[in-house]
Amino acid sequence: MDDKEFWLNPDFWDDPDFWDVEIVDFHETPAGAPYVWMLGRIVLDFNYTEHQLNTLLWAYATDDLADGHSLTSQLGSRSVSDLIGTFARKVESDPVVIELTEFAIKAFEICRINRNMLAHTMTLEDQPGDQKVWIRPSRKSDTQYAHVEISGSEMNRVSLEIANLARFIPPLQLRRHLLNQGGDVDFDLPQVFEMPKKLKSTEVDIKAHLRSLGFNEEDVGSKE
Repeated sequence: MDDKEFWLNPDFWDDPDFWDVEIVDFHETPAGAPYVWMLGRIVLDFNYTEHQLNTLLWAYATDDLADGHSLTSQLGSRSVSDLIGTFARKVESDPVVIELTEFAIKAFEICRINRNMLAHTMTLEDQPGDQKVWIRPSRKSDTQYAHVEISGSEMNRVSLEIANLARFIPPLQLRRHLLNQGGDVDFDLPQVFEMPKKLKSTEVDIKAHLRSLGFNEEDVGSKE
């Protein structure tokens, strides 16, 4: 195996002798590998879920896939969700379908927030036990950062919630598509699952934190 493909060697993750690459962060260590793997699963499953949400809007807005793709490519996911809700309330006569659609929209928004909290991080800190801290820049200030503390089991919960939603949306899309084509809908609607739970994020002011550690104003300075 080519040395440049060391990560493809299963022994790499178990044998310390294989671990001779330069380390920048905890996420690059064997101990951090399971969390990075779970993050990859979350990101990929969310991308698939987002695509399914787009196709649901296509089924409401047009019978042409190319036109549907042109529409959603210009919209953010929140706009897509809003439009789906509007279409469903106007077009659907079955209150159960409307309820399921609104459930999907609400669940998607929570999954989107959770995914962003983890996917937009710039570093992963190891903590005692199973807890890890994912740190990302804050949108509020260039001297603040945001972090979320999450265990491996909680990451798995987030991942499963996204996967459940990825399976939940396609039947709604297929039903709408068949109705558009004048076909019969002869399959079960998806069953709701427990609503996803939003992760808790904490904002930290870097300057205030440094002052609490005893650094003075000159040490803290300002970001250029």
